[in-house]
Amino acid sequence: SDVCSSDLGTVSIRDLNYSENGKYFKIKDALFRSESVNGNHLTSLKSDIADIELSGIYKRTELPSSIEYLIRKYIPTLSVSAESTHKTNVEFSCIFKETQDLTRVLFPEIQITSGTRISGFADSDNNSFRLEAASDSVRIGQSVFEGIESEINTTEGTLSFNNRFRKVVISDTLVFIKPYLQGTTDKNRSNFTIASDSRDTLNNDIVLNGEIGRAHV
Repeated sequence: SDVCSSDLGTVSIRDLNYSENGKYFKIKDALFRSESVNGNHLTSLKSDIADIELSGIYKRTELPSSIEYLIRKYIPTLSVSAESTHKTNVEFSCIFKETQDLTRVLFPEIQITSGTRISGFADSDNNSFRLEAASDSVRIGQSVFEGIESEINTTEGTLSFNNRFRKVVISDTLVFIKPYLQGTTDKNRSNFTIASDSRDTLNNDIVLNGEIGRAHV
């Protein structure tokens, strides 16, 4: 592979080969940039596999745990881990491109179609979080999710979620047409609805409503 740096905070990679257990994938071109402007960090990765951008106030090593902490505060069945001492106020986006070779080697149970998009923001000061995702198709093991439109958003202490699909196929035998999962959750209680345009053998609609509360000892 060829690695060259044109200026501080910029790294260009060409023809990077990775092999594992007799399988390999190649990154033809990748450009990584990182800079700080007036306290805001700007990080981007452009490659033939994916384009990723981060901007705002964050520490890369603590970013996953900071987002996890925010989400845990809204789900009653999950305990809240220790709060990160680093402030996080970040916008993020990712566009997947040609991922089949990478997932085949590193994540063989996952397939993601080109054009899949994820974007959102996280703000630790206001305990706010937003995520939007869209994909033509994602396969996880024996399950295939087509026509994905997903949104997670926090408002006034409540996290709402709305996930819709064109079709969901499980193990090639169970098919749901236009299913959706939507609901709300806060630190004490979660409410959700799972429904589908599919019908059971008696021609009834398939609808499942549920509620999960915090356990009290």
